[in-house]
Amino acid sequence: MQVFNTFFKITKKQLPSFITYFVIFTVLLSIMSSIGTGNNAYQDTRMDVAIFNNDGSKKGEYLEKYLTEKHNIVEVENDDEVIQDRLYFQVIDYVLYIEDGFKLTNIKRPGTTTGAYVDSQIDTFVKTFDSYVIAGYSEDEAYEKTIAAVDNKDLVSMKGKGNTKPTIYYFFTYLSYIFLGLLINVLAPVIIALNKKGVKERTDISPLSSKSRSAQLIGASVILSLVIWLGFMLVSVVMFKGEVFKDINAFLILNALCYLILSAAIVTLISNFQLKAQAISMVSNVLSLAFSFLGGVFVPMEIFGDTMLKIAKFIPTYWYVSAADSIMEGVMNKDIFMCMGIQLLYALAFFAISLVISKRMRVSRAS
Repeated sequence: MQVFNTFFKITKKQLPSFITYFVIFTVLLSIMSSIGTGNNAYQDTRMDVAIFNNDGSKKGEYLEKYLTEKHNIVEVENDDEVIQDRLYFQVIDYVLYIEDGFKLTNIKRPGTTTGAYVDSQIDTFVKTFDSYVIAGYSEDEAYEKTIAAVDNKDLVSMKGKGNTKPTIYYFFTYLSYIFLGLLINVLAPVIIALNKKGVKERTDISPLSSKSRSAQLIGASVILSLVIWLGFMLVSVVMFKGEVFKDINAFLILNALCYLILSAAIVTLISNFQLKAQAISMVSNVLSLAFSFLGGVFVPMEIFGDTMLKIAKFIPTYWYVSAADSIMEGVMNKDIFMCMGIQLLYALAFFAISLVISKRMRVSRAS
């Protein structure tokens, strides 16, 4: 247990730095969670809309009905001059014409972006409705399914807010950013110290096998990581009390544990390289921010395009956030365990790569 004991001796010397990092990241996490609840809350904004439906079809009727539920419908004379006056004096925001054959034209209030919001709703409704009709549903059935589908989409308002997720969700989501950044700053320096040329050479000439050394190093890293995980779980219990264990929220804790193991694996891989303190800090910032932005932590995945989503699936954080999203739905499903399993597979891959690199560096030094 020589490497194991040495690991914690070095950790003990860095205890003040560790406590400082933990406190800083805890405060940062609390602030981010509170801000996240406000910044990610959206609600539909009701615009003042005038509709002239000259189509006579059910599709046109349903579109008008949908917009009536979403916006304030304003009665106005169908006269170009009157309409322009109403738009100029901000009596109405948007005018929609539904002509024969379901041909849509519109007039928007100039100098604003509010019209784009209504355009987006109309486009979403029409495409979804058409998809259900093509799939073989009647127009009545297609309308019901379209309403259910579009209401489940988080249509982002350009002037408002709404669709709030609880603070506990943002706490655990942002925890992925904190775990990776904190572990790189705290754990990497300890492993790098053990990998220094003089220390490593003394270990290499001892009876200790390379496999045993690596196993002890990984084991010690996991234990230190678990201490960090436990610390943040205690913080979550203090912040949210019984809510952490309510319904299936407890799986947020298990999901966080999976990501913590993944973060530890990433750190062991990075630690194979003799990085200086400044370089460690830079790597910490780059990796944690990149994983958070591309993985859906700081940018909601709902606004990702198809190409961006394909890229995000290669980022381990994507699966962590996906698991958290599924847990927040309040229904146990296989997707939760699949996302956790993928995180652990990533961790296994990083640990394996770390072992390979470590072995090659040892052989290189020996030659």
